[in-house]
Amino acid sequence: MKEFLKRFFSFSKPEQLGLVTLIIMVILFSLVKYFIGFLNPPQKIDVNELNRLAEEINKMPKPSRYSNYNKYSKSESNYDATNKFDYRKTKKYFKDSLFYFDPNKLDDKGWRELGLSQKQALAVLKFNLKGNSFKRKEDLKKVFVISEKFYQKVEPYIKFESNSAEQKFASNQLKENDFQESFSNKNNFKENHKLKEFEFIELNSADTGVLKSLKGIGSYYAIKILNYKQKLGGFIKKEQLLEIPEIDSILYHSIKTDILLDSTLIDKMPINKISSFRLSGHPYFSKNLALALINYRDRNGKYAVKDDLKKCLLVNDKIFNKIVPYLSFE
Repeated sequence: MKEFLKRFFSFSKPEQLGLVTLIIMVILFSLVKYFIGFLNPPQKIDVNELNRLAEEINKMPKPSRYSNYNKYSKSESNYDATNKFDYRKTKKYFKDSLFYFDPNKLDDKGWRELGLSQKQALAVLKFNLKGNSFKRKEDLKKVFVISEKFYQKVEPYIKFESNSAEQKFASNQLKENDFQESFSNKNNFKENHKLKEFEFIELNSADTGVLKSLKGIGSYYAIKILNYKQKLGGFIKKEQLLEIPEIDSILYHSIKTDILLDSTLIDKMPINKISSFRLSGHPYFSKNLALALINYRDRNGKYAVKDDLKKCLLVNDKIFNKIVPYLSFE
């Protein structure tokens, strides 16, 4: 039994060396920890200082989730949060600019002076354009952009004019408005409009002043039409007016019978000289189409006739008919 215990608890020389080494390492680590703590004693916590800091934090005002909006509480007291559009986001907001007006005749500038934004003013005019004339003051509430607060502000200044005054107003002011009460009645319009029957406007040579002579066209739409005409180089079909995002089918059908188009005034682009960059600036030429046409020209020579365009892989019949009127083949 003694021999068994002796063999079980005895260590060989390598085992004895390893055990001694382990003991020495434990002692060394203990001494290092002691000396580190001795050289860097922990700082004492000043309880009084902590209490003082806690009191200062408690005295600080708590931030509000609405604190960023406080700056508008006084300077923008007329702002109505129930409105669909934010008056603070438009530069054309005139505060407390009140005057007597007839809602059936007021243009977009007048509505903006009363406090509406550009989009709200156009919404009111479009409501009137659909034949919804204002017969009573309360009818103004039917327009979804008109809030109760705005209505209460302008209600004392709403004043409907007589029919005779209405005819006089239409004669003098119709060309300045984007929409008119007489819009839906073509016969009444021709009596009030400065254009006489069988008198038309040539669209490709008209400037903004002439365009405003058309029914339903004011400065806003005249500028949009003129800008798109310059991008195209001129109109070849009346239906191209519908490509202008701001012009809907109602406005288009009201003016299409009063306009003519002179195709000789089209500003054509020389396909054999123009760069792909300039060509892609045209509404009908995407970057890929312009690049394909110019690359084909550079590889195969100039386009002699218009049918040569069909040799380009990206030009189908629809695109061909659309772009040919705007190209020259010198």
